Amino acid sequence: MLGKLSLYLKLIRFNKPVGTIILFLPIALAFTVLDRDYENLDILLVFAVLSFLMRSIGCIINDLMDIQYDRKVTRTKNRPLACGSVSKIEAIILLILLLFITLLTALLLKYSTIILGLLAFIPIISYPLMKRFFRYPQLFLGLTFNLGILIASNEITGNITLTAIILYFAAMFHTIAYDTIYAYQDIQDDLVLGLYSTAITFGLNNKNIIFLCYIFFMLGLLLIGLSLGYKFLFFVSIYSLFLYVFYLLQQWKPQNKDQCHKLFMANIPLLVILNFIFIISNFYYN
Repeated sequence: MLGKLSLYLKLIRFNKPVGTIILFLPIALAFTVLDRDYENLDILLVFAVLSFLMRSIGCIINDLMDIQYDRKVTRTKNRPLACGSVSKIEAIILLILLLFITLLTALLLKYSTIILGLLAFIPIISYPLMKRFFRYPQLFLGLTFNLGILIASNEITGNITLTAIILYFAAMFHTIAYDTIYAYQDIQDDLVLGLYSTAITFGLNNKNIIFLCYIFFMLGLLLIGLSLGYKFLFFVSIYSLFLYVFYLLQQWKPQNKDQCHKLFMANIPLLVILNFIFIISNFYYN
C-alpha cells in the first residue's frame, strides 16, 4: 500500500514541488499588488492549495496524453505511467479524486471565480497537445500557466483589473523564458520524436529572444510599480535584480544540461525576491 502511495505521489510530482512553487508565486505577487492592505490572506491560502491541486492535475493529464513520448525521452522514461508502475485506470481514478477535491476547495471562492476556473481547464487540457503541432508551445504554456493571476484578480477585486492584465502578460513572458531554458534539456529527444518547443524554434536567436522575454517581464513589473506610486528604491531594486539575471543569461550555455537546470531553478529565488520587493514597497509607501 505504501509503495503504491509513493508511486501516486511521484505521478503528481509531489517529490518535485518546483512546478507548484513557480505556479503559485506569480499569484502571490498578484495578491501583493491588488490587496495592498492584506485583507485576503485566507483566500491566498486557498489559492496556494489550488495551485498544488491544479499542478497535480496537470501532471496527470500531461502524462496520460504523453505516455508514448515519455517512454522515449531520457528525462521522463521513468515516470510512473511511462514505465508502467501505475496503470492508466489508476491515474484516471486519482485524477477524478483530485478534480473532486479541487471543486470542493474552489467552493470557498466567489461563484464568478469558480466559473473562470472551470474555463481555465480548457487550455490546461489542451496544453500537452501543443508541442505536437504548434511551434511555440511555451507561448501557450505562458498564457495558460498564469491564468491564476486573472482569476485571483476577480476574487480580490470583483473584476480583472488593468494591473492584473499587465502582470499576466509580464508573467507570460517570464514563463516563455524559463520554460524555453528548461526545454533545452530535452531538445535532442524532441527533435527525434518530431515534437516542437521554443528551444527548437528560436534556433540561433535563443539567447536574444529569452533576453527580450526577461526585459518584457521586467518592464511589466516596473510599469506596475509606477502605477502604484512606488519610489526610487523600488525601481533600483528591480533593475539591479534583473542585471544579475542578465549576467546569468550571458554565462548560460544551452548545450549544457546542468546549466539549463540551474538557470531554470534560479527563477524560483527570482520570484521570491520579487515578492519581497513588492511587499516591502507596500509597507514603505502605503
